[in-house]
Amino acid sequence: MLNQKTVQQITLFNKDDLSNWLSDPGLTENHIYEFKAEFYSGNDNNEECRKDFSAFANYLGGFIFIGIDDSKNICGENVNEINKLLNDKLKPLGRSLEWSVFKTIDLGNRKYVYVIAIEEVCHYWEKPLISDSIIHVRGNACVNTISSIGDVQNSFDFKRFTPSDIRYFEELLSSREDILEKWSTTADVIPIHYARIFAHCEAFLESELKNAASVETKRALINVIDSFKSWCGSFGITEIRSSGITQSAELSPQGSKSDEIKVKLKDFIEKFNKIFNYE
Repeated sequence: MLNQKTVQQITLFNKDDLSNWLSDPGLTENHIYEFKAEFYSGNDNNEECRKDFSAFANYLGGFIFIGIDDSKNICGENVNEINKLLNDKLKPLGRSLEWSVFKTIDLGNRKYVYVIAIEEVCHYWEKPLISDSIIHVRGNACVNTISSIGDVQNSFDFKRFTPSDIRYFEELLSSREDILEKWSTTADVIPIHYARIFAHCEAFLESELKNAASVETKRALINVIDSFKSWCGSFGITEIRSSGITQSAELSPQGSKSDEIKVKLKDFIEKFNKIFNYE
């Protein structure tokens, strides 16, 4: 979540306030601030735009100042319909990305500094946003690229995994008619962040099994885990936690195979809902 004190400070900026703020020698581009002299004009810069925005959203959120160069010089920009242009460029990242041009600072002579606020993606099951098949995370004045399952595990906090989160994810899967044919990022593949959630779902169930108090609960959990593994096994991703998958797991079920997977998914959801009292 963006620091509200910082948000309030920037909201009140005028040209002089901005100059004074930038004159602070301790102020630099970091994991919160990015300075760009020019707007992401043209289709050639669409990928860079999505990279910058997704990197902030995948970390703690942040601010992009358009019209300020890397040396903190105010150069200004003039962009017609900036909201529409950004919306078109960022549409592939999906509705989980929240941003706004929340401050436009008038420099005079039809020049402006546009301050764009990007919110962190708050629900970890929606993380990470994938930009052009690549995962980016904001670092200290840079953008880091994630290329392996291990990097995902190290870069994102999956400790808040609860039954209700699994419930949400399974409902998301089961509610989509085309879930077995087209996933949300690239057609016919399981994105790396879904693979990560599958792994944590299994880890969560196994943890519950270890801590189960009664024999009846243990038996029920074993049935849930077996059902889950059967479903994942249909995709060939049963060893996801130690597999070293670097991009995505292939998914291309056809015909009767697709129907078989749907049955297994339904079976898992029903068993899971029953043992965790979801109706």
